[in-house]
Amino acid sequence: MNFKELKYIIAVSKYDNISKAAVSLGISQPSLSKYIHNMEDQYGVKLFQYSGKSFRPTYEGEVYIRAAQKMLQYTDQLEDDSLLLDERCKKKVINIFSPMVKSSYIIPNIFPQFKQKYPYVTLVFNESMANRAEELLLKRAADVAITNFVPQDKRIFYEPLASEEILLVLSKHSKFASEGVWRENASRPWVDIKVFRHEDFILPDAGQAIRQIVDRLFEEEGIVPNVLLTTKSFDAAARVAASGNGVAFIPENYIYSNVFLQQPMCFSVGSGKLELEFMIAYLKNIALSPECCYLISLIKDFLGNYSKHLSSNFA
Repeated sequence: MNFKELKYIIAVSKYDNISKAAVSLGISQPSLSKYIHNMEDQYGVKLFQYSGKSFRPTYEGEVYIRAAQKMLQYTDQLEDDSLLLDERCKKKVINIFSPMVKSSYIIPNIFPQFKQKYPYVTLVFNESMANRAEELLLKRAADVAITNFVPQDKRIFYEPLASEEILLVLSKHSKFASEGVWRENASRPWVDIKVFRHEDFILPDAGQAIRQIVDRLFEEEGIVPNVLLTTKSFDAAARVAASGNGVAFIPENYIYSNVFLQQPMCFSVGSGKLELEFMIAYLKNIALSPECCYLISLIKDFLGNYSKHLSSNFA
């Protein structure tokens, strides 16, 4: 049996006439008549009753035609699905979750290289609070997530990418600008956070990982901060602090990668290095495409070298 056979029988049934069926199929009438007779001999049953020019299906013919119609319907659906799958493969989309600050310098640094290798893939960056990474991965709204929150769900795999120091930022004209002292292996002067216990603080939003780290520092040092402002925007926090209004906590990469009209003063704080850890996360039970694996490798390489590169240039 082949699909041509199915189509021939269905055409004869549809037109109730061998001549019209032959025209619709693009073959000669004798060829179609011979084909039908050969099939009837092959199966040992009559598929049609002949009355003049009329061809009417027998009971066996009707059973055969119903089955043939279903088979062709499934075949058409399979072809449609295959075409759709092929089109999707040509126009792949990778959804990446990333905190907005990170994507602002990740995108321009990895996109050209990725697009050169996979020009048919669209990258969609979902930029939001880092604590939404786990939720979006589990909902399949993100294929890959860059986050500084360790996923708690066992279905998610995560791998450390890089860490960056959280700096205390204030105006260059502050009375505390000369308080810093150099310590071994420090990239910035260190200052005792207790010096600022009576100052106004510009703090990250409560939902940000950096806020949790800063809150732990305050608790360890016995400080109840006077909160002047809370914001999700590092840009706003850094610029307000640089203008002489309060003290802020800003990730070092943000300071390195931005230009300020009023360049802020930056210090290291804490008994150890105050750091924000970043990781890449994705679902364990989902096989990653070659395109997605390549994207992850670009992100890992870039973030792994970014702080070191900028620090050396800044110094």
